[in-house]
Amino acid sequence: MLMAIASDTITVWHNTGTPKQAQWTRGIVSGCRIDWAVGYIPSGVGPVAQTSMKAYLFRRLDIAAGDRIVLGVDDSETPPHTSIRVSTVAVWADGGHFHHMEVSA
Repeated sequence: MLMAIASDTITVWHNTGTPKQAQWTRGIVSGCRIDWAVGYIPSGVGPVAQTSMKAYLFRRLDIAAGDRIVLGVDDSETPPHTSIRVSTVAVWADGGHFHHMEVSA
């Protein structure tokens, strides 16, 4: 049943270094769900369309704001220019037990 709603795969680069000297650890996560949304952000002239991604991960991982994500499998040692920056990570629990993570990018 879980695979019916969670059949996407992402590649995540986690920065284990400093902001000035990034050191990336790459991981591939399968069995997650990806949702895309088109919203608008304010700008000086008018609203600018922005696409955002939300990933639902059903196992606890070491992901933080500033990490990078791409949809699918990518074998690059560093995040490609097409990667999306993680903005927020929320961990959800049910009765004190881990349920899922919501990663917004």
